[in-house]
Order: sequence, then structure tokens, then C-alpha cells
Amino acid sequence: MLVGEIPTQEEVENLTSILQRRSHVPSYVFETMGALPKETHPMTMFVVGVMALQGESTFAKKYAEGMNKKNTGLLLLRIPLI
Repeated sequence: MLVGEIPTQEEVENLTSILQRRSHVPSYVFETMGALPKETHPMTMFVVGVMALQGESTFAKKYAEGMNKKNTGLLLLRIPLI
């Protein structure tokens, strides 16, 4: 899809399925954000939500093992939900 070719319907459905499975945000992230004071700035809430994901991050584990920083896809899938 990133090389100028139009994907087939099956390819679109497969990618959509993969993205939906990987975009799950645990409820504790929303609970953490909900515990912030009402007047908290939205960007602060966003940062807290993203940071709360770190504990279960496969990216953080692999990065600690020496993985290249450029592989940030899983985090990016969750950002729209936060």
C-alpha cells in the first residue's frame, strides 16, 4: 500500500483486522487518566495515558534488549484511542 499500488479488498480487510487487534488500550490507562484533576490540560492527560502503556510495552522490552528505535508501530496504533 505504501508503494503506489492499490490494495485488494482482502488486503485491506487483513490490515484492518491486524490494526484493530493491536490497538487495544487496557482499562487501567483510562482509569489513570480519569484520576487526574478535572482541570488537567489535555496534553498532560495524553502524556500520562501514553506513559501508562509503558509497563506492558513490547517495544520497551525489545528496546532494552537493543532493538532499533525506529520500530514504533504498536504505540502509534494506540494513540488515537487515548
